[in-house]
Amino acid sequence: MTDTPKRGRPRDPDKLALILAGLSGDPDMFCEYGTPPYSVAHLAQRLNMDPSNLRVSLLALERDGLVIRELRAIPVWNAIAQNDRDRVCLCFWHAETMVRDQAAADNWRAGSSVRSENAFASIFGNHNTPA
Repeated sequence: MTDTPKRGRPRDPDKLALILAGLSGDPDMFCEYGTPPYSVAHLAQRLNMDPSNLRVSLLALERDGLVIRELRAIPVWNAIAQNDRDRVCLCFWHAETMVRDQAAADNWRAGSSVRSENAFASIFGNHNTPA
């Protein structure tokens, strides 16, 4: 029998590289995916992976010192309440880019009101509605 490595296992280097790339904060993607750290569910959706298998891989990466996990309250859609509710989730940072990602996330959040005003202006223009 040949020793063929199984794809998708926690030690699959291609999968681990994809996960680490997905954890790195890309400010161009914040509008679509939010800012880091990413929960297992958000990262699984972003990378189109099974959350349970992804969690195993993330914990293996944490043991290797490549990711850092934290508990964080993040807004999660609640269908019954019909709005977002904060839920404490396990979230992960890419250890190598964590400081840069934290700064980028802080800058993103600091500029959110300006982006909102610009988006509002671009949608509605400078039209004054009659009183």
